[in-house]
Formats: sequence, C-alpha cells, structure tokens
Amino acid sequence: MVGVPLPLVSYGGTSMVTLMAGFGILMSIQTHRRLLA
Repeated sequence: MVGVPLPLVSYGGTSMVTLMAGFGILMSIQTHRRLLA
C-alpha cells in the first residue's frame, strides 16, 4: 500500500493529501509505540 499511489488519487493534489495523511498516521503510530514501550 505504501509507495503505490492509486490511479484515481494520482490526479491533481489529492495524492499529496493522501501522502500527508499516511505520513501523519505513521508518525502517530511511532509516537504511540514510544509511549507504550
């Protein structure tokens, strides 16, 4: 799923929004892992 932009998403700036959303999710997961560890 990561690194494979969807054809419908790659049009316009929607891919950027999806990329930022995914990055935010990854960052939140890393933060939670640090808190739980």
